[in-house]
Amino acid sequence: MLTGKSLNVFAKTPALGQVRYASKKSQKVLNQTSSMRSDLRRFLGPRNYKGFHKLNPFFFPSANHQTNYVSQYPIRVSHRDGKGVNWMKVFVDGKNSPRRPVGVTSSTPFATNPHTVTNKVVPQNMKNDIFQDLESGKLSAQEASIKYGLSVPRVEAIVELERVRRKWDTEKKINLDLKRMARVMEGMLPKVDYYRNNGNNFLPTDDLSEIPMLEETRSQRFITIAESEPFGPIDAANVLGIESASTLLDKLKSTEDHHKHRASTQSKTLEKSIFAKDLKGEKSLLKLIPAKVGEVGFRYGASRDDQKHNRKVRYNSIGEMKYA
Repeated sequence: MLTGKSLNVFAKTPALGQVRYASKKSQKVLNQTSSMRSDLRRFLGPRNYKGFHKLNPFFFPSANHQTNYVSQYPIRVSHRDGKGVNWMKVFVDGKNSPRRPVGVTSSTPFATNPHTVTNKVVPQNMKNDIFQDLESGKLSAQEASIKYGLSVPRVEAIVELERVRRKWDTEKKINLDLKRMARVMEGMLPKVDYYRNNGNNFLPTDDLSEIPMLEETRSQRFITIAESEPFGPIDAANVLGIESASTLLDKLKSTEDHHKHRASTQSKTLEKSIFAKDLKGEKSLLKLIPAKVGEVGFRYGASRDDQKHNRKVRYNSIGEMKYA
């Protein structure tokens, strides 16, 4: 006959067995990080005790008027490993070696687009000189644009913004935060070379083709002409060595006619395509009619039964089994 004490022992035995079985299970944590997040972590690099990625060259803004674009760090074959791209090695080699892809410079933000170039910022001393020249009446906007190699709208904008800046400075509206932001933003962009020759042997910063005042018209030229000799705008253009206004107008007209002819030919080649015939007496383009499945439309997916036990099996020339 069993006692109560022995019954308690037999009752606890299954529970102990379950606990021992549960303790043998592996508590392995699965890595569910996606490949894109893993690449992002490798790009950012290690973090310090504050959680900042200071080893990444893009953590701090660029300074000293030098750009810092991703195009300046080309990915080579030696930078790839089994996990992807070793970005820390890419950054180290990009700083140490000056080799860059063809067409990529310090002003090219995109490696595959060499035509997109970062614009240069005008330094403050150059802004002061432009403001003084225009406010004092020494130079006009056209003359200042030729002297400093900047476009006329940019020269006018510099004068207006400099006037606003000086007004805010007298009213004490420029605080330390604005000065710090202006200094950081100015250091991120390359600046215009201020100490350069003001002659004609340097390339201007902006495209000066839209300036109405040409360089040839700024110099005085004297020529002796008889009273009976005719002298018109075409003769003046020949003396200055530039094209006359009539020649420019003819070129513009021919270009405009070419664009019009091209647009007309493109419009003629367009044809209307009819997707369905209009039904007579119908007011709407679409109409819902009853239809049976299988008689209209196309079936999505495979037309055959693609379940595994119904797949057809074939063997190739070397005896390998392939699904048909």
